This record gives sequence, structure tokens and C-alpha cells, in this order.
Amino acid sequence: MPMSPALPIAAFLIPPTVAPMKSVSAASSPDPMRTSPLLTFSAALLTLGLTAHVQAAPLALAVESSVDEQTWVPVKITPGMISGNGTIIIPDAAVRLSIAPPTLPPAGMVAIPGGTFSMGEASNTDPESINFLHSVTLSAFNMDAREVSKALWDEVAAWGLTHNYTDLPAGDVKAPGHPVQTISWYAAVKWCNARSEKEGRNPAYKVSGAVYRTSDNAGVTCDWTANGYRLPTEAEWERAARGGYADKAYPWGTDSITQLLANYKIGSSTYHSSYSTGGFPYTSPTGVFVANAYGLYDMSGNVAEWCWDPFVTGYYGTTDAAGPDPKGPATGTNRVCRGGSWNGSSSEATTYLRRSNAPATTANTIGFRTVCR
Repeated sequence: MPMSPALPIAAFLIPPTVAPMKSVSAASSPDPMRTSPLLTFSAALLTLGLTAHVQAAPLALAVESSVDEQTWVPVKITPGMISGNGTIIIPDAAVRLSIAPPTLPPAGMVAIPGGTFSMGEASNTDPESINFLHSVTLSAFNMDAREVSKALWDEVAAWGLTHNYTDLPAGDVKAPGHPVQTISWYAAVKWCNARSEKEGRNPAYKVSGAVYRTSDNAGVTCDWTANGYRLPTEAEWERAARGGYADKAYPWGTDSITQLLANYKIGSSTYHSSYSTGGFPYTSPTGVFVANAYGLYDMSGNVAEWCWDPFVTGYYGTTDAAGPDPKGPATGTNRVCRGGSWNGSSSEATTYLRRSNAPATTANTIGFRTVCR
């Protein structure tokens, strides 16, 4: 089969003394080879390009799909496939190498690695923000790189109106490209289900076993096995916001912040000068500030973000909070908001500060982003 010059392949013979190769994927950007799950090498290619100077048959033929994604796929070669002088001969045959493409996050999302991290802040004394420093273990997940924009909200809501999501609000926005706001927790949860169904995923939120599509219903539950979009748990949100850094206050691995990094308020009235025009709210376009190490924008400031968890002040001092994959307390009226906003102080923009609101709250300081697995 002719080989495309745009898809270079390096093939190597592994002698019997070489230990089995490990599969390593180090690609950080899309690779054309990822979209080719099957590579076929004809006998002519093998005869012309590969000569083995060994006394016995090699254990395997290892193929590297590209320089930046080193995926090694062993192919067994028997002694009968080697001539006396060590040349590979496979008359009228082919070696077929099946390379499974890596699982990539959905469009607009980034992968957050699983693991154990330190959550909370030992010196945090805010009465509403009791967040004991503790270790939490999470599985990997995907998160929206940006806060949900009004454009994305409208796209999903328009689809939802013709698919039994009849009471999704319009939401508000300061300008094109800015995050949607004045969205209640209930509305955000229903919208997550609509987005899931629109994209052929299994919706996560249910009421009495049925998909949650309408009304404000305090009995909503989450199916954690569903692959649909949902709000992050508080632990997932903090894991993502920290960007892999431990014991740092802000998403970029720093203990200080300036308005060059985020849209928040200094003191009682010093709003961000680039966005404090016209009337409230003083939101900024999603993604205009530098991302954290995970590729997430606006984890500090702009709009606060709804999380799934009910808010209970002492929950993170319990053993249940350590996980794996803690889902918050089983009871509680208010829901957690994280990250601060354009109208919040620098302390509210930290990775660990906890705030909460009634789930029916609509405010021009609150938006959201989604996660999925």
C-alpha cells in the first residue's frame, strides 16, 4: 500500500534480547496519525526497507507512528518469515498494525489528570469558607477550557426548546464572547442535560429516575456513570483551578494576583479598567487572560462558577471528603460557587475560597462551566 509522505513512519527490528517496549503517548497537539487507526505495510515495503542481520527471528517489529507520539505496536515475526541471510520475506502477504487512537477531550475541553492533591487552605478563617486542608483523590476528567459563553448557551437552549427543555432562560450577557450570566443552578443543570442529549451523550441529571428537563426541582440527582456533561464537583473544580500546583493561592502557581491576570475588583470600587465601561456587569470575554497550566481560562474572576455540591461548612473535615471522587454532602440547601467574579475581591478569586448561593439565584456575577468523563 503506498505510503503518504505526510505521514512518516520509522520501523525498527527488536532483537530477542530487548525487553518488550512500553506504549508512551506524549503528543500535546493534534497529530494526523491519530486519525489512522490502521496502518498496512505491504511485503514490498518490508522487503525493500527492512533488513535484519540477526541469526534468529526478532521478537517483534516495532513501529513508531511519529516523532512526537511514540506508540509502539509489537508484531510477532516467526523464524519462517526470515531468509537465511536475515532478510524479511513475506511473499504476497502484509503486516497489519492496528493502532488505537488516543481518547481526546470533546471540542473546547481540556483533560484534567487524576491523582491525589491537597485541597483547602490551612489559614483560611472566613466563617463561610471553612475548608480544612486535606488530601483528595480524583479520577481524570475533562473540563471546559472557558466559561460557557452566551453563544454556546443560546445554541444548546435553542435545540432544547424543540426537545422538551421548555423553560431554559435566555440568560444575560454584556457583549459577544462574554460568559453567560444570571443563570440559576437549576438552569445550569438542565442545560447540561440538553447539551448532553444534543451531542448524543447520556444525560447525568435525573428526577425520580427520569431525565431532568424542566422546572426547579430540589430532588435532582446525578448519575455519576453517565458520560454526559455536568457541573464539576467542588473537588474537581479546585483540582482543575490549581493547575497542578500545591499550596498556591492562584491558578498560575502564585500567591499574588494583579489585574493583568484576571478580571476582579481591587478594594471597594476599583474595577478592571479595561472592562468597566457602560453599565454592570463588568465581565470580560472568555479566555482573554492567561490560562493556567492545565489550559483553563478565568478560573479566577470574571464570573463565579456553580458547582454540583450542596454547601455544608464542615464537610471537608469529614473522611468522606477525601474520596476517591467525593461528591459533596448528601444534604444541604445552598450550592457551592467558586472562583470569584468581576465584582469580587482578590481573596474571592483564590483557588480554595468557598462561597454558596441558593440554587434558584440568578446574578450577573455567576456563570458556570461543565465537565464530563
